[in-house]
Amino acid sequence: MNLKHNTTECKIYLILVLFFSNFISFSQVENEKTSYESQIKFDQKSINKLLTLGVDYDKIDFNNSKDLSNLNLILKYDKRRKSNQIFAYIFSAFSLIALVGLTTIREDDVLSNIGKSIYATGAVSYGLIAIPFWIGESKYRKKRDEAVKLF
Repeated sequence: MNLKHNTTECKIYLILVLFFSNFISFSQVENEKTSYESQIKFDQKSINKLLTLGVDYDKIDFNNSKDLSNLNLILKYDKRRKSNQIFAYIFSAFSLIALVGLTTIREDDVLSNIGKSIYATGAVSYGLIAIPFWIGESKYRKKRDEAVKLF
């Protein structure tokens, strides 16, 4: 019926969103490089973030470029950790939704078996896509924590 047509449209929209998010994230990485390297003063949001991470903001020498570079590095690692974590949750949720869809098919004919294989393939692929994001999240968390230890 019309339900199958809507499901196909949703999949197409999802593929387009994922495809264009790669270009958006690449441009954000390029902007991060220039903005973090040129940023000298920190806004209140950055100061609050550094304080919640355990950086003693009052004891930092702001005339020292190495200290400023390390503070920017902490913020950069935390931002990358957070974005990796968000993508990991999204792809894990897609995998879980595909698994739920797989378990809801109860019929045992040829078309339902094809549907089951499509859901199983989707669950596995989204699960495998999520793994590098989880690894990246923990990697950037470790790097951020090592940089925080400098202060």
